[in-house]
Amino acid sequence: MELRSNDLDFAEADLVKRVNETEQELLNAERLYNQGRTLSPEQQALLPAEIAVLEQRRESLKREAALLAEKRRRLRVESPLD
Repeated sequence: MELRSNDLDFAEADLVKRVNETEQELLNAERLYNQGRTLSPEQQALLPAEIAVLEQRRESLKREAALLAEKRRRLRVESPLD
């Protein structure tokens, strides 16, 4: 049996949204970097830092997902007889 937590449900939905947004931003930044000929030298120089920030955000979101998964696991009530 699993107990419900509206706060956890909301946090998981928000996390999915932030992961999707971050992945899309990262793909766009990498695409721009790889197609650098359309960018000014200044814009091209800023992209590696932006990509690094987005990769760090993605890793942070993965850690947050692991924490939420652990909270979800703790909501499960298991019978000692199972």
